Amino acid sequence: MKKFLANILAIFSILTFCVACNKETANVNDSAIMLSSFESYYDIQKIALQDFTGRVDFEENAKLITEGKGSARITFLYETDTPPQAGAQVSRDKTPYIAFRAHVYADEIKKINDFDTFHIDIYNDNERTIDVVFNIQLEDKSFIAAQRHTLIAKKWNSLDFSSFRHFYPLDENVAEIRLYFVDAEKYTAKDMQLCFDNCYVSDEEQQFTVASAGDNKIISFNSADDLDSLLNYAKTVPAIVGTSFVKLNLDSTDKGSLRLEYGVGFNSLYDITSETQGYYLKLHNDVLDRIKDASQLSMKVKNAGTNDVYVSLIVKAQKQNLVSKVLIPSGETENVVLDISSLTEENITDVSIMMDNWNVMQHGVLYLSSISKT
Repeated sequence: MKKFLANILAIFSILTFCVACNKETANVNDSAIMLSSFESYYDIQKIALQDFTGRVDFEENAKLITEGKGSARITFLYETDTPPQAGAQVSRDKTPYIAFRAHVYADEIKKINDFDTFHIDIYNDNERTIDVVFNIQLEDKSFIAAQRHTLIAKKWNSLDFSSFRHFYPLDENVAEIRLYFVDAEKYTAKDMQLCFDNCYVSDEEQQFTVASAGDNKIISFNSADDLDSLLNYAKTVPAIVGTSFVKLNLDSTDKGSLRLEYGVGFNSLYDITSETQGYYLKLHNDVLDRIKDASQLSMKVKNAGTNDVYVSLIVKAQKQNLVSKVLIPSGETENVVLDISSLTEENITDVSIMMDNWNVMQHGVLYLSSISKT
C-alpha cells in the first residue's frame, strides 16, 4: 500500500511540474519584452486613451485574463448622461484608440529597429465583430505599417503586428504605437467593451524575402509573402486600410494581385494639404535595382469600390520626381503608365503607389496587378 501511494505521489509531482513548466513558457519567446500584462491599475495608466467617452477597469475574472492576475477592461460609451464639454457622444464622432507612447516604455519601443513584432491579446466582449487597426506614428507625425484585424465576438483574439523594420536600414524614432477600434454599429449600439492583456514586443528577426518577379516585372503578387515588399503609410492622417493577396488575375502573366481596402482618415477629413495628402504603398529598396535600363513602368488597377479614385505611380530620383496620375472610375480597370526615360542618368531612390482622394470616401477597394517595365 505504501509503495502504491508513493507511486501515485510521484506521478502527481511529475504532472504538477509539467503544468508549471507549460504555464511559464506558453505565452512569449525568449526575445520578447513585456510592455504590460495589466497586473494592476498602474499598468492601465501607462497607455493613452484617446477620442472616446468611457471608463477603464482592472478586470480579475479568470475568463478575461490570458497572462498574470488581471487584464484591462475598457468600455467605450456611446451614450452618456453627462456628455463632455466638446459635445455629446464623442465616440460616435471620432474613431477611438489606445496608444503605447515610446517615452513611457523607455528603450523597448524607442526605435523601429528595437522590435520586429508587436503582440497583444484582445477579448471582444460584444455580440458583434470589431475591427482593430494598428499604426506606428513616427516623430515626424507620419504613420506607417498600417495593418488590420477583425476581432471575433465573445472570444480572445491573439494579434501580432509587424513593425516592417526591414524597410529601415537606419533607425527611425517611434512616437507611439496606436490601436484604433472601428465599430460598424457605433450609431446603434450603447457601448463597446474590450479587454486587453499580454502585450509585448519581440525583436526576433523575421525572415524577409524580396518579392519575386518575372523578367519584365518590377514586382509581382504571387503569394501573401510578396506583400512584405510593400510598406503602407500616410504622411499625416492614418486611414482604415487592409492589404491582402488574392488570386485575381488582372493580367494573364500574373498569378494573383494585391487587394487594397481603404476608407476615410481617422482624424478630420480636412486635415489634408497638397503636400501631405495621399495614402502610399512604398516598394522595398531591393526592388528598385530591377528598374535599371527601363524606359516605362505600368500597372493595371481595377476599382471595385463605389467611388472613383485617383491612383498615381510615383518614381523619385536624385534631381526629379515623376508622377503619372490616373482617375479610375468605379467598376473600371485602367492602366497607370509612367514614362521614366528621362531618368537614365539618375539613381532612383523611391517608387510608390498613391491614392490621393481616399480621405473623402467611406469605403473603397482596389486590385493592383504587378508593376511591369519596358
